[in-house]
Amino acid sequence: MDELHLEQSALKKVQASDKSDAEVAELNENLERVLNLKASDQQIDMVLDIKLKGQEDNERVQKILKVVKDFRMFERLQNALEEDLSDIEKENLISFYSSPLVKKVKEAGEQNSIQPDLYEKMQDFIENYDSETVDQDRLALIQAINNKSGAEQVQKSQAMVLSQALTKSLLMAMSPDKSEQEVDGIVSKSLEAVSREFDRAYKPALYYSFNSLSKDELKDYLNLYSVHPQDLYADKFTNALKKIMDEFGETLGTSLRQD
Repeated sequence: MDELHLEQSALKKVQASDKSDAEVAELNENLERVLNLKASDQQIDMVLDIKLKGQEDNERVQKILKVVKDFRMFERLQNALEEDLSDIEKENLISFYSSPLVKKVKEAGEQNSIQPDLYEKMQDFIENYDSETVDQDRLALIQAINNKSGAEQVQKSQAMVLSQALTKSLLMAMSPDKSEQEVDGIVSKSLEAVSREFDRAYKPALYYSFNSLSKDELKDYLNLYSVHPQDLYADKFTNALKKIMDEFGETLGTSLRQD
């Protein structure tokens, strides 16, 4: 991190040190609401329950399932961000995610995910995306938004951690003959594929995600980052998530070595 960012971070913490405990609690509650990170813990639980259905009598599988569910990876991430972000950074994030334009994009994205016809249309766009044929003015604005937001870094780190947690948990549950080192090797190769797929799909998916906004609205969306700067958030998110993933691996490995 450069000296300017260190000075900004220190200044923010000093400026935000006069809040009461009740005000800090309310701020953290609002941050939890807009980030909604705990939904990823629910996603992990759901996938594992589906993949391990029929293994209720398998003691090893159930032990791993309990370790993973009890760990609450993204709840820990939420707590880490509450500790690491200054109050001003939290307020910036809350104000940003509460703005009408951001809500509009989010709501459109949710509809694209849950409506089969809209989801199919989105997937078709991603598969056939050609950066040379789309509106170049929109493309430039969306790329500028991406550069300002740090969203690509955040989303990729989240996708990689989700995949790593699920793949490692399932392998250790269903392949008791494999050592932890063998499992980690398989997981590493799997993550390479996840990374390639993310890189392939991210930009077309990003372009599509802003379909609900006009060009003027895209400009206003970009300007939100001047009002609500998030310069350090992506780095803090990624660093906290990496640390938690390391703790998860240690917890899972320790649990199995106790058998």
